[in-house]
Amino acid sequence: SEDLERAIRGCTSIIERGSKGNDINMALVYGNRGAAYDGTGQLDRALADLNKAIELDPNQALPYTNRGKVFDQKGQFERAIADYTKAIELDPQFFGAYSRRGTAYLNRRQLERALADLDKAVELNPDDAIDYLNRGNVRSKMGQFERAATDYTKAIELKPDYVSAYYNRGTDYTRRGQFDRAIADLNKAIELDPSSAHFYGNRGAAYLSKGLPDRSIADFSKAIELEPNDANSYGNRGIAYARKGEFDHAIADFDKAIGLNPSLAQVYSTRGAIYVKKGQIDRAKTDLDKAIELNPNYADAYRNRSITFAKNGQIDRAISDMRKAIAIDPGNQLYQALLRQLEATRN
Repeated sequence: SEDLERAIRGCTSIIERGSKGNDINMALVYGNRGAAYDGTGQLDRALADLNKAIELDPNQALPYTNRGKVFDQKGQFERAIADYTKAIELDPQFFGAYSRRGTAYLNRRQLERALADLDKAVELNPDDAIDYLNRGNVRSKMGQFERAATDYTKAIELKPDYVSAYYNRGTDYTRRGQFDRAIADLNKAIELDPSSAHFYGNRGAAYLSKGLPDRSIADFSKAIELEPNDANSYGNRGIAYARKGEFDHAIADFDKAIGLNPSLAQVYSTRGAIYVKKGQIDRAKTDLDKAIELNPNYADAYRNRSITFAKNGQIDRAISDMRKAIAIDPGNQLYQALLRQLEATRN
């Protein structure tokens, strides 16, 4: 922004005139210019200035925190954490350092440490929405969905247009099977930012889980319009078409998804199941073998391959696959019923 560019010019002018022996003041100038460079995306220049600020005055917490932020953006999380830790050592009440370190621990998937730091950040500064958002993200990854929702709700209370909080809360609601709540949150996220393919994709998934394939197809199509190379959107739209019995449309989408990302086990499994229904057993078997190769713990793929074996009269192999499906998902009543049918056929 123009304000940041103006700050850079002002600091540069002071630096060019010389320090006149006052290292502490010059450390502040280098630190401010480094922060401004960071704000304009000039990370290498920011790092050089923050190094200089710390060299001139190594006893200030802020330059370490700002340098840690630069390391974060460079993906150097361990160096970022070391800087945030130094900042906390210099100023144990500096909530920004706890906030940043907690986020860095989250990026490293050190969830307990992340949670402890974000708890401290919230304790020291209870009015910053981003700390509630990030703590919600940690709790979501830990499976603490109720507590995550509470944090996302608090973030929204503090910042009513916080699109990430609506999106993350909505995504968690989908995972928990609360589809109406999920759709309401994702509606709000889309209202605030209608340019995100992920928002449409996740709302499409909620509609699909709610049994509304037409609405899900519309959302997945919008996601594809926004991100034409997103394999997941093609795969999910294919699943929606399959739910409607529009198998040719589904196969076309699955073909596209696999072309973009050949590692999607669910796409191979679902396309294989469609080939079974179309009587193309060899194609089905090839797809289901691939799905199991990609994910050896994919119960539905074993179930679907079991059906292909049964249609080929290979009952023993069909039973073997169905038993594997049950071993992965022992509470699945459909698998149990299919196994009983296969065993009755063999006997």
